[in-house]
Amino acid sequence: MPVFFVSSTTIQHHRILLTGSLYTHIVKSLRVRPGQSIQVCDEQRQRHSVEVIDISKQTLCGHIQDTVIGPPQEHPTITLAQSVLKGDHMAWVIQKSTELGVHTIVPIISERVQSRSGNSSMISLHQRWQRIALEAAQQSERWDFPTILEPQPFHTFLLTLSETQNNLILVEREEPAVPNTATEHNQQFSKNQNVVLTIGPEGGWSQAEIQDAENSGMRKVTLGKKILRSETAAIAGIVMIQERFQHMRFTTMDTKGPSSS
Repeated sequence: MPVFFVSSTTIQHHRILLTGSLYTHIVKSLRVRPGQSIQVCDEQRQRHSVEVIDISKQTLCGHIQDTVIGPPQEHPTITLAQSVLKGDHMAWVIQKSTELGVHTIVPIISERVQSRSGNSSMISLHQRWQRIALEAAQQSERWDFPTILEPQPFHTFLLTLSETQNNLILVEREEPAVPNTATEHNQQFSKNQNVVLTIGPEGGWSQAEIQDAENSGMRKVTLGKKILRSETAAIAGIVMIQERFQHMRFTTMDTKGPSSS
């Protein structure tokens, strides 16, 4: 059962009332019934274990049995600025990057995206991407879900960037613009500032866009000599950033066999 996101305003005196689309999904699609338990999480990063006590035609009423406070948010947070991809590739990137824990996703309309994407289609796509991110966050039991900004031209996005060494643009067939070793790499990044990873479309960035990015203070990075699909590069880049800042940790396995009596 996934964790469902709710507003803290739905909770009063250890009771929760769910209506609307979330009620429909839980009751009609998942067929949850009184006596069963669900998990909900609010915007204060509090996760509640809820026993369903009553279901009417439009409302689910539950009793909160237990509440757990979420861990501190990992820092630095990651913003993925992804050029809009064709078909379901963009939806896949949003789903997987959400599962990996990105904080914000910015759909970018670059030069090689603009020609095939109209404003009306972008509005409907944005709404779909928001649903995909929410569902992926619930399924992966995140403590929050990413903000999906409205699609915006690349030059507009560049104007929003703050001055930091953590703004990266992924390029192909160029020598790395940052040192290769983890130690040197970390020395050039601030753990107190968000990391922005910007990925181009299937056709890549134009030279003018790369120049504009550099003029805006972005740093060029590469994944080496490999030529990856845009959606693959996005996920690889996110994982590499998380590893650099130790968001991923090794765990020990209990290798003891069953005890004999």
